[in-house]
Order: sequence, then structure tokens, then C-alpha cells
Amino acid sequence: MEGFEAVERTAALAILDPDVERPLPIVLAKDGTVVLSYLARLGRKSTHVLVTFHRAFAHRLVPPVAGGPARGEAFEVMGSAWARDAGGGKGKHYVFVFPDAKFECVAEGYGSETVEEDADVVRLMARRLYR
Repeated sequence: MEGFEAVERTAALAILDPDVERPLPIVLAKDGTVVLSYLARLGRKSTHVLVTFHRAFAHRLVPPVAGGPARGEAFEVMGSAWARDAGGGKGKHYVFVFPDAKFECVAEGYGSETVEEDADVVRLMARRLYR
């Protein structure tokens, strides 16, 4: 857009932040739905967080950027050029920073839930894709 200057800013998501020691992120995607799973600390226990992105336009799992956000964070990027380009102005840009990777998704929205650490997480994730 000519003459449009966006200022990116971030806002923390109302979701458990990834465990900084062993988050074990997993991503599954199908037909505009993306599901992210990672481990988070809940007190002294670990729990899986399943995040389902609805009407996802784009997603990527990339190495973290040196000097970028701290590991173990989950936030939304407002004023994101990537969200404008990928979602045509309809999507929001979500970011999850892990020790060895950064997951980003442009989607209209998301839902999250926590699951016991010993659950069959991949099977639960696949079920979210076929709802």
C-alpha cells in the first residue's frame, strides 16, 4: 500500500509460555487449519499446550533470529506486514519463540487447551485438523 507506514508492536497472548528448557514443538497443518503443540511449565509439572489456528493463511517454523525476542514467549504482532500480505488484512500474526526455533502463523484466530504430559498429543492434534 503506497503511503502506508505500519508500526509493528507486540502484545503477549493469554496462553502459557513455552518451557525454555524443553518445549518440544510440533506442527500439523491441513486445509487452512494449523495445530501447534508444545510443552509448558504449570507449577512443577509439564503440560502440553495445543493451539489451533483457524483460517490460517500462512505459517512457518524457522530458526530463531539472533537478537530477536527472548525464548519462551508467545505474542501477537500488530501492524505486521506479513499478516497484511499473507492474509489480505484479515489475519493476525502470532509468534511463539522456542530455544531452537520460532513458529509464526497468520490466521483469523486461535483457540488453546492444555493436555496431560503423557497424552497422545499427535493423535489429539490430528483430531483438531478434522473438526
